[in-house]
Amino acid sequence: NQRLLMEAGICGDVNRLWLIVHTDEFAFRGLIQDNEDLFDSWMDLLKVMRAAEISALRFALSLLEEQELNEDDNDFAKQQEEVVYHKTMTLKHMIQELWPRALCDKVVTHWNLSSEVTDPQFEITPEQEDDEKDSKANDTSEKLIRPKREIACTTYTLPEQYEDCLHICGLCYSLFHGVYHAPEARTPMFREITIDYPEDVVIYAMSDWAAAKTKTFDQFLLKVQKMHGEKHLHFLFGQVEIVRGSRLQRIYFLVPQAIRVLKNQSLIHKWQEDCLVQVDRSSPEAQIDDFADLVNGQYISFVQNQHYLLQKPWPLNMAGEVIALCINSTMLTTAIINLILVVIYIGSYSKSSILEQQIHYPNHLSVYILTSLATVHFTLSSLWLAFYVLSYSFWIIETQLDEWREANPRLRSQLNNTIFRWSLKTKIFFGDR
Repeated sequence: NQRLLMEAGICGDVNRLWLIVHTDEFAFRGLIQDNEDLFDSWMDLLKVMRAAEISALRFALSLLEEQELNEDDNDFAKQQEEVVYHKTMTLKHMIQELWPRALCDKVVTHWNLSSEVTDPQFEITPEQEDDEKDSKANDTSEKLIRPKREIACTTYTLPEQYEDCLHICGLCYSLFHGVYHAPEARTPMFREITIDYPEDVVIYAMSDWAAAKTKTFDQFLLKVQKMHGEKHLHFLFGQVEIVRGSRLQRIYFLVPQAIRVLKNQSLIHKWQEDCLVQVDRSSPEAQIDDFADLVNGQYISFVQNQHYLLQKPWPLNMAGEVIALCINSTMLTTAIINLILVVIYIGSYSKSSILEQQIHYPNHLSVYILTSLATVHFTLSSLWLAFYVLSYSFWIIETQLDEWREANPRLRSQLNNTIFRWSLKTKIFFGDR
């Protein structure tokens, strides 16, 4: 099926879709300025166009997938040769037919329209340069600006627009990265394959992809790393390698929204640091298995819990910041209280009540200051405890209940008993140190 689609010119259809969408965005926005009645229809069309783009890009990215082979199969060697030839032929079609400059321009354009650029200072200026194969009329690097009326739209809300634009940006980023860095594109077989095209079809070469990478793609990466750090894109666009027989295939995906939104959250960062220390490193296999268990058993549910809290009103949506503030402040008040005690505490033996602090200090001001600091210290400690319970305790209880279910499959029915369930939750709660 992939071969038939490639021979039918599916990559050229994807190019035309990119150009149609880009042209329509400018044309319709200009038309709406003179006819406001078309706005609702335009927003519905824009939503559908972006959904169509996402589908087309996901399909194009799926062309890079390989068939899973069984090494124990008698025809394994022959099947692997067929897979390699098919993958190389597919890449030949994609490199010669897909429009590399437009692909890179879409990365920048939709990045600027995503939630990553809510602040204009993080906007990336498109690289506009002449290209012999890309006429000025088909310039896909022209900057798109979201009008105020689209920001206030209720049928296609701004968060939905942000999510779709980031999705398109991620798919374009993944498609360009997957095609350009494919090892099959640098083999003798790739150079030997020739494909006949009609005279009116624009053919691209590896040099065009290299030029687009240097002028646009690398500049995009450099600017993002300069503004946000080297690891910023890793929290947005993920990639893993999976085993396909004796071959490794790279798979790209958009990181879930909870992890994207909370990429700089202090509590999640602390879990990640603890994971690096706790993971079993006795062997490579044990390391991978333990890491996978920690991620599936703890990390995902913890991030989901923090994302749930993020949607709560202030200050519940800032648990990490509140805990950090409490920790630093309690350390400061502890240091100040001890410093005051060392400097001015007189001390005496007395049968007076322990609450009569004034007899131990030279003046009442010292007592007032220490009492105020102690009250602040106690309040911050209580606040720290409350937010710890909010951020960790409920998650720990649910996580350990799941572990108890797996460890005691025959006793799972006991959890239906309310008294037993709450007693187990209480034990887990007070067992957390």
